[in-house]
Amino acid sequence: MERVLASGLLVILSVFGLFAQNPVTGNIKGVIIEKLSDKPLEFVNVVVKRKDSNTYAAQTVTDKNGTFAFHGLPAGTYKVIYSFIGFDKTESPEIELSLAQTNQNVGKLYISEASKTLASVEVVGQKSTFVNSIDRKTFNVGQDLMSKNRFCE
Repeated sequence: MERVLASGLLVILSVFGLFAQNPVTGNIKGVIIEKLSDKPLEFVNVVVKRKDSNTYAAQTVTDKNGTFAFHGLPAGTYKVIYSFIGFDKTESPEIELSLAQTNQNVGKLYISEASKTLASVEVVGQKSTFVNSIDRKTFNVGQDLMSKNRFCE
């Protein structure tokens, strides 16, 4: 009788041990779209940030269709942060991964072009050191580094 009880207890503890070893994981996927043209963007940097610890859980880059996917994320609350050169860094609303919701499709996430206003712009030009025209070749001595040598002074 003791052997049966011990065997039954061992089976029950083993089953609970299996559940404890498999934590809930989930997936987040979506598409990054440029706001003005409504077209997907390739090579956008996408990171997933945990709300509770303010650490980045994973990162990826969008493919040619603008899609991204994160697999095997532990249960919790996340934000998707995405950025691209020449565009504003943008955050998604909070995304909850739980036992009831293991797969989240955030759908289309829009990104806008960044713009900056400059007070002034200064354009500086230089003549080429060597100019080759149809009837002659001209060498501009003023642009030559050797002519600017001041060792002789």
